[in-house]
Amino acid sequence: MEPTDEVVAVRYIAYAHRLVREEGIISGISTNVALAAAIKIAQRVENQGKLGVTIQPSFGECYLSTPLFQDLEQRTPDFFA
Repeated sequence: MEPTDEVVAVRYIAYAHRLVREEGIISGISTNVALAAAIKIAQRVENQGKLGVTIQPSFGECYLSTPLFQDLEQRTPDFFA
C-alpha cells in the first residue's frame, strides 16, 4: 500500500485547513495529498531526525468556492485580519 492510499480520502481537507492555520498557505488538493503523504513517510522510524521536502503542486485559489474552503474565514479569522 502506498502512503497516499492511507490518507487521501479522509485527511486532505484537514491538511488544507492546517496549512492555512499554521503557515498561511492556501493550497489545492494535490498539495494537501502530497503533504499528508510526506508527513506519513516522515513519521516512519527510519526517517526520524531526517529532513523531508515536498513540493506544492497546486495553489488553492480555484478551490475557494468549494467545500474545501467553505468555512475558511470562520476557521481562521486571523488570516483575513
